[in-house]
Amino acid sequence: MIFSITWLGILPFSLFYIYKYYQARKNEDHAAIKLYQPLTTILSLLICFLSFLSPYSNPVFTTWIIIAMSIALIGDVLNIDMTDMKVVIRGLLIFFVAYFIYTILTFMLADFTLIMVIPIMLMMIILTVVCFLIWNNLPSYLEKIAMVLYGALLSLMVAAGMATFYSPTFSLLTSIILTLGFLFLYLGDIEFALSSYWKPLNFPYGPMLYSGGQLLVAISLFFCSL
Repeated sequence: MIFSITWLGILPFSLFYIYKYYQARKNEDHAAIKLYQPLTTILSLLICFLSFLSPYSNPVFTTWIIIAMSIALIGDVLNIDMTDMKVVIRGLLIFFVAYFIYTILTFMLADFTLIMVIPIMLMMIILTVVCFLIWNNLPSYLEKIAMVLYGALLSLMVAAGMATFYSPTFSLLTSIILTLGFLFLYLGDIEFALSSYWKPLNFPYGPMLYSGGQLLVAISLFFCSL
């Protein structure tokens, strides 16, 4: 049982650097962003590796989450200046691959059933509303297509997290933590999209939601078969 709480040793450092990353984004300190953005994901990756020691982990799930989070780490290193649209689009492509793995992997292990259509439809309705709000302010059709595809994937990712509640593969604790992690990742990008292309939301916590979401995904790996 002791190996199921090894992540607690890293948690204070993760929370501290998530806060430092938030401050760096808030102050638009690109030098600090280059340090803290990847560092928060590296700490989450370390937690992922520690989950192999847990008797309740799923090695297949953990391995693929590590692969996906490592791809996201590449995005963290490259995705610094969020005011540059080329950087944003490049980030979308990299994180699309990472989140695609999260989504497909989770749906596959959850053993897709018809009842999963309910969370998928719910998330697509929310996506439709968000697209309606930002559509006219997206400067080109390429960016509109990119945002729709990326938003659809994020929506499916959250739905995949919800789907784990119906699956015997995942414990209730893992389902809760994993779904919250996916939801945080989703909300962080939705906040960015609405603030950038609709109106400022005065809710600048996207960086904390992103890094916090990755942290929750990592912690969820410890309890899959609890």
